[in-house]
Amino acid sequence: MDPSPSELYSALITGPRRAFVPQPDTKVIDRPGWFQLLTPSFRQGGLNEVHWAILPEDQVAPVVAETIADYQRHQLQWRWTVGPDSGPSGLSAELARVGGRVVELSGMWCRPEPPRAPRRGVTVEAVDLNNVELYVAVLAQGWGMDPGPLLDYNRRILAHHQAAHPMFLARRDGTPAAVANATWLDGALHLLGAVVLPEHRGHGLYRALIDVRLGLAWEKGVGLISVRARQESSGPILERRGFRRAFGYPSFHFAPAAQPGKNS
Repeated sequence: MDPSPSELYSALITGPRRAFVPQPDTKVIDRPGWFQLLTPSFRQGGLNEVHWAILPEDQVAPVVAETIADYQRHQLQWRWTVGPDSGPSGLSAELARVGGRVVELSGMWCRPEPPRAPRRGVTVEAVDLNNVELYVAVLAQGWGMDPGPLLDYNRRILAHHQAAHPMFLARRDGTPAAVANATWLDGALHLLGAVVLPEHRGHGLYRALIDVRLGLAWEKGVGLISVRARQESSGPILERRGFRRAFGYPSFHFAPAAQPGKNS
């Protein structure tokens, strides 16, 4: 039986929106029709996003301009996700007009399955405080980010929230090559943060990281797997693995503007 619309909405929209571990400097702006995170210590992204906005038509342009200015004051890379519960219809057009780089997302789901063995030469291990530096090194290289803030962040998750946020490191012939994580929701496991280093792609690492998380949900008796996938990259892989697309929506990515007197 397929999940109900309310189950999908919880697993793909409202649940993941609030399933984050804040940094000490994370500012959460949570009011009717608006949910936003701003984290100055994460200059290259992460915990910097407008997750939800319902705006009056005549307020779209000024609110977008004000929000951009707020992130630019901190010189942050950030994104504005226009999910199916955001509005009005002209919001996406305004975000594109002011320079947001659009990334098309798919809200996808599947049912858990028993664990599968990875391809020959591929191993997957759970991440803890003993191997978190390897996990972060792959994560930072794959996303082009400074590993310092990421290491501090993931150490804090493992120290205080490890059970709620399982992380995995995949190796190819013993070499750390890919990582992924997830978060437990009410009745679902939401997949997050998968990256495979370019030189190791095409060897079954991404599929192994999907399989280990599906197997984890199976073992825990959780009935639903959800993921927010990029349509041009992970979406087709997930579809071949059995995931089904519930809906699509855009996310607009913004880079910090160059400061006067500095090289961009």
